[in-house]
Amino acid sequence: MKKLNKATEKLIMTGRHLESWTAALKEATACHVQATQLIRDNMGKNLRHDSLARDPCGECREMTLHEFCNAATAMADMNVELTKVQVNKLQAANAAQIESVTAANKEFQEEHNACITKRDMLKQEMGEIEALLEFICT
Repeated sequence: MKKLNKATEKLIMTGRHLESWTAALKEATACHVQATQLIRDNMGKNLRHDSLARDPCGECREMTLHEFCNAATAMADMNVELTKVQVNKLQAANAAQIESVTAANKEFQEEHNACITKRDMLKQEMGEIEALLEFICT
């Protein structure tokens, strides 16, 4: 029973981490969509190709709008990919925890069934003993 409880607790914790990283993935994807839209909007304006913009990484250098758009897109892509990797790891951990809970539950069921069988055998023996005592006493 302890194994089952411990495995279930781990499964719940892994599930919570998975929910949190899935939310982070959704947020990263939304940021990526927003960044892509911003880039499209800026590219659509009549800005010169060599217009200067600040580096999205926060470096103190200026870059062309084209470089800025490429860097922003690369950062957004990387953020989404890193989050996907983390979600995949957590999904694998979650699957492993589910297997662990299933195995612990199966073991618990087997022990439980063995106890029921033993109890039934003891009841039967008690019935036989009671019948024998009744026979002897009469």
